[in-house]
Amino acid sequence: MKPWKLLIIINNRNGAKFLAQTICSVKWQTVFESNVPGVERRRNIKETKIRKKPPRKYEIYVLGIDAGSEDESREIYEHYADWTPLSYDGKTVKIGKESIRDFKFEEGLTPIFMPAWNQSKAINEAIRLARDKIDGLSYFAWINSDDMYLPNFVEKHIDDFKRDKRLMMTYTKVLTFQEVDMINVKGERIKQRCFPHGGDLVEGLKKRQNLVLQPSVMLSMKVFDKIGYCNEKFNYAFDFDMWIKIVKNGLQYRFDPDSFTALYRLRKDNLTHTKHQEIKSETEEVLRVNKL
Repeated sequence: MKPWKLLIIINNRNGAKFLAQTICSVKWQTVFESNVPGVERRRNIKETKIRKKPPRKYEIYVLGIDAGSEDESREIYEHYADWTPLSYDGKTVKIGKESIRDFKFEEGLTPIFMPAWNQSKAINEAIRLARDKIDGLSYFAWINSDDMYLPNFVEKHIDDFKRDKRLMMTYTKVLTFQEVDMINVKGERIKQRCFPHGGDLVEGLKKRQNLVLQPSVMLSMKVFDKIGYCNEKFNYAFDFDMWIKIVKNGLQYRFDPDSFTALYRLRKDNLTHTKHQEIKSETEEVLRVNKL
C-alpha cells in the first residue's frame, strides 16, 4: 500500500515574532511519534535483534514560503530547515546563485524565498512547484506564521479522509486566543483570552459570513483540479472564495464541531485588525463575484 502524501505550506511575510512557534507546531504532530524516518522510539538499548520497520504510512512535505520579508524570518527558517533553502521567482529555482532543475522535494521543511507577491499568488506558486516536484500528492494544508496547529491536526484530518473517500475538505473549530484586550468591530472590549470559533460553512453563507477558520482546514489535492487554484485577485479573502466554490461545485466537506485542531492568534498588529477595512471590502467582493 502506497503511503499518503501531505503538503503543508507555512505562509510568512515579516512574521518572525511567531514563526518559530508555527514551525514547531507543524513538526510536533502526533503522527510523527511512530513514523519519523530513521527513528525508532521506545527501543531497548540492549536489544540485539534488528526489527523490520513497518511500511511507511505517510510522507509529509513542508514548504516554508516567505514572500519578501524584511525581518529575521530568513534566519529562523534556516535554523529550523531540514533542507537547504531555495529561492524561486516563478520560473527558476535557485540554491544561492545557482539554478537547479532536476530535483525532488524531500520530507521535512524546505524554506522557499520568493518575491513580494500577495498571499494567494505565493501559495499558488508553491502548490504548483510542489505538484511538479512531488509525485502523487494526496492532501494539502496551509497555515499563516502567527497561528499554530494542535498536535492532532494531521492525524484528525487524515482519519476523516480515510473514513469518507468522497471528502474534498475537512475542518474543525479553532481555539482563538489573544494576548491583550481587543476591541471588536462594535467598539466593545473583549477581555476573554481564549474562546472557540468556527461553524458550518453553508450556515455561514446563509448569513453572508465566513465561519471556516483557515488554519483548521485540510483539502484533498483534487480540489484544485475541480475548482482551480486560489484567486490571485484577492489577497485576504481568497480562502473564503475557495470555500464558496467548493459548495457551489457540490464538493463534499466535513465540519466537526466537537474537535479543535488549530490555534488562531488575535493581536493588534495582525492583518485581521490592521487591514480590517480591506478585508471587509474584499469579502464583500468575493460574495458579489460568487453571486451571493
